[in-house]
Amino acid sequence: MSKWWVDSTAEKATGVRVPTGKSSRLILLHAGTRDGFVPGATLVFQAKKNVGDYHEQMNADTFEKWFKSQLLPNIPSSSVIVMDNASYHSRKVDKPPTTANKKAEIQEWLEKKGVAVPDGLLKTQLLHLVTRHTAAAHTQYVIDKTASEHGHKVVRLPPYHCNYNPIELIWAQVKG
Repeated sequence: MSKWWVDSTAEKATGVRVPTGKSSRLILLHAGTRDGFVPGATLVFQAKKNVGDYHEQMNADTFEKWFKSQLLPNIPSSSVIVMDNASYHSRKVDKPPTTANKKAEIQEWLEKKGVAVPDGLLKTQLLHLVTRHTAAAHTQYVIDKTASEHGHKVVRLPPYHCNYNPIELIWAQVKG
């Protein structure tokens, strides 16, 4: 007997066959309110089998596309959106460089910020300058900026406090 995940809130009910087998799984993205799930905000897709960790398939690009095209058009104006700190919720607007960046990229980022970069600094010294100039700066996230542009406000839950996030309780029931 096959099983289906069905979104009956859509104008035309749609569904995805629940995969079978150990390595197969569905990735489900939705949003809820005190009145239930947001109509039209369902995203369900099957994780690709040949990708190491299925968590990699839910990324900032996928989340931001869903946020703009399926969540924002389906919520009331001036909504407060409560968000946890999943990495894909937290892409920075102007991400500071890291050790993975090339020295020239670090210098360019610093110069864009108006930081004087003396000649001859080592990469580690440049990264120290980055740290000094990002610690005091206000972090802005892509999702927060997008929500604000549409008249909404994002409130972020404290890190590692999923007990404050009611959707986690719902997902625990759905997964069960």
